[in-house]
Amino acid sequence: MIKNFKQRFSRFKARLTHINKKEPLSSLALFIVILLDIFVLTVLFHGLADQSRQLTNPAEYIPKECREIFVNNDWTKTNRINRLENIVVKYNRRENYHKKRNHKLHPLCRNLVNQLDKLKNNDQLTLLFNERKRVRNKKLELQNILQEKQGTYEIKLLEKISMVSEKSLYKVKKDIDIKTRALEKAENKIINIDKKINGMPEIIRFWGLTENNSYRQTIIKDLRHVNFWYPVKEYALQLLFLTPVILLLYFWNIKSVKKEKGLQTFISSHLLAIASIPVLFKLIDLAVDILPEHIFRKVLLFLESIKLLALWYYIVIVVSTGIAVALIYFIQKKLFNRDDLKIKHFFQQQCINCGSRLPVKTKACPFCGQSQYETCNHCQKSSFIIGRFCSECGRKK
Repeated sequence: MIKNFKQRFSRFKARLTHINKKEPLSSLALFIVILLDIFVLTVLFHGLADQSRQLTNPAEYIPKECREIFVNNDWTKTNRINRLENIVVKYNRRENYHKKRNHKLHPLCRNLVNQLDKLKNNDQLTLLFNERKRVRNKKLELQNILQEKQGTYEIKLLEKISMVSEKSLYKVKKDIDIKTRALEKAENKIINIDKKINGMPEIIRFWGLTENNSYRQTIIKDLRHVNFWYPVKEYALQLLFLTPVILLLYFWNIKSVKKEKGLQTFISSHLLAIASIPVLFKLIDLAVDILPEHIFRKVLLFLESIKLLALWYYIVIVVSTGIAVALIYFIQKKLFNRDDLKIKHFFQQQCINCGSRLPVKTKACPFCGQSQYETCNHCQKSSFIIGRFCSECGRKK
């Protein structure tokens, strides 16, 4: 079995490096073919990317801000105003990105994004958030200074025994009191600004939307659905793009092998192998995307717990090798099997070598010289070359 596989693999390799049995490919010609392979592979992957862009992916359907609020629960009552401040302050009105993608959004996320856009374009709210950010920065600055002053004061207090002057100690204490009052003033100012912001009708509606539990449940359910089906739809669309290419190359290869056109067989074999690469890659991507992430995480944690994390890499290598061997076997067995082609020629009354149409009982092909019969070692009669048994006596050749 191993010997047979080696022979088949050698024939497959020969087809990728030789135009025919008597004409090996030159280094320069092989280099040109490799460039062609790389170019075709690049075009195929670009085509697959363009196909994928026709679909709405999960990140477009349920964007970042919608996930943070409804799925991840990142917006809480203590931090939501800070998060909204970052969005409003950083917003650039010249780049209204949401309008370009609005048609791709989940209906509930579209409602959220539309309300966010209104808040971003609210001049009064923008002024309040800019002022709030300025005061918050000032507050952080005062906190850092106070922390430093407190450290200095504690050191000087400990050094009082070493004749540190009361005047120097009083100066530091007074400076701390001034900074503390400034910090309290900044905190009070932030509280007042927050009251103004939270009292605005637009903000009240927006907070109500973010706290809507039915919205949250619907979006989480729809996100799970789209996360499962998007890879399937993407793979189907990409397969729709790749299938005509592979079929065209396959029939070209079969025809060129049948007519013994070495150069065409060589090129079509290369391109057929290259066109099969994206199918394999995308199939692996599909399996990874569909299988829940927690399954991989649990497997890795289990292997890590028993100190056999390296086993995971062995599994990946074995599975990858198995897939590659199966693919090579399929290509060699189904696509490049000359014995099957000879049998087809035989039943269609064609030359088993070149495929030319022959009259009945023709002993040798007048086009390529290939003999169609051989002498049986047992009965010494003329028998078909095709087959493992003699067509006259029925004994094994």
